Amino acid sequence: MPPILTRAANRLPWALMAPTCGLCLAVAMAPLPARSQPADAKGQSWAQIKASRQWTELRDAMTIGEPLNADRLAFLTQTVLPQLESPANRPQIDRVVRRELREAQNWTNDQDSFEQYTKTLANFMVQLARDGKKEPVVRVNAVLLVGELNDDGKKRPWPGAVAPLAAIVADPGLPPEVRIAAAAGLQRHGDAARAAGPQPLTAFADTVAPAIAAMLAAPNGIDRAAADWLATRALILIRALGSAAPPAAVSAVVALFDDAAKPVDLRIRSAAVVGTMQAKEADPGKFVATVESLAGSLLQAEQAAVQSEKSATARPGQEAAQPARRQAGRQLAWRLATLADAVFTDDTTAGMALRIPDATAAAAAKDFARRLRQAALDINQSPGEEAVQAALETLAGVKPPPEPKPEPETPAKPAPPEVDPDNPFK
Repeated sequence: MPPILTRAANRLPWALMAPTCGLCLAVAMAPLPARSQPADAKGQSWAQIKASRQWTELRDAMTIGEPLNADRLAFLTQTVLPQLESPANRPQIDRVVRRELREAQNWTNDQDSFEQYTKTLANFMVQLARDGKKEPVVRVNAVLLVGELNDDGKKRPWPGAVAPLAAIVADPGLPPEVRIAAAAGLQRHGDAARAAGPQPLTAFADTVAPAIAAMLAAPNGIDRAAADWLATRALILIRALGSAAPPAAVSAVVALFDDAAKPVDLRIRSAAVVGTMQAKEADPGKFVATVESLAGSLLQAEQAAVQSEKSATARPGQEAAQPARRQAGRQLAWRLATLADAVFTDDTTAGMALRIPDATAAAAAKDFARRLRQAALDINQSPGEEAVQAALETLAGVKPPPEPKPEPETPAKPAPPEVDPDNPFK
């Protein structure tokens, strides 16, 4: 993701840039020395900086745990850290400069020296990310770096980054690419908080609640694709939070799924979150009915597209776009399988069907999920008109459903889902 964001941000028009917000970050970061840098600081290459005597002294001081004095802090803030925005370093801004600034944390095992460097670095980068006069690629890489910082154990993310990242995500005055980059960092912290246990997860949820609400808010002055990306990141965070997720956020996810005007894939991702959490904010009967309606609409739309393409190929000079059609079929299969799991998972341990109190209605919902999952498998294996038609017949009850798997007498409690920042369903 970072390289993609980097390239995308570098191409964004200046019209998207917004003035920086006056909100001060409530984080315990040491104030920076004056940032009036030497005239030639940006003119130097990263290799020249690393070859300098000041660089060696900075590294040696951190290695032995010495506090950074005024001269070393000045070198760090006026010469080293501005290299992230140096045009000379642009080709290696993410692969070298950002990585090496982060890895400099490992120079020391002294906690005080570690915190001094890390806070100085983070404070500088937060200011850079919020500076509306800086180029998008610089601002994106600055906030990505904040999200990549580790704690002194060198394995978990640095806790001091949560508050500034959440503030950036929640700030509608910042460009969407900066907010998206900050959301990626928050996801990393969410995973760490979940692994740390209930208390850290609850504390994290309290901190990021405003950010989640902002990501799920209606688009206001930003590109729709960017708004959808932010909403998707919010869904990933909510799924990671599980029972610690703010009730208002879960209700917003339910409303998102119910809104037929929202993009299809965003609704499907919302269904996955609601089903995984078995959200009490959703009515299970209504949820299953909405899934049935959405699945039927998806199949009918695909059938119409296949038939339209088939008619086009009958005309002279027209050829079928088979690769594109196969890809569309696989996308449809993913959508149907995701919806099926939201109703009732294949391992019988999760899904909204488990919340339906009436035994007959619950059995019907589980049966529907099995039919839908089988349709997804068939379409994925053989995309095309026959598989789509068979799926429509299966869901309508014309064809018998597959034999259900025997359910365990006492279903095991589902383990927390493994969350991949680039895949909300794993």
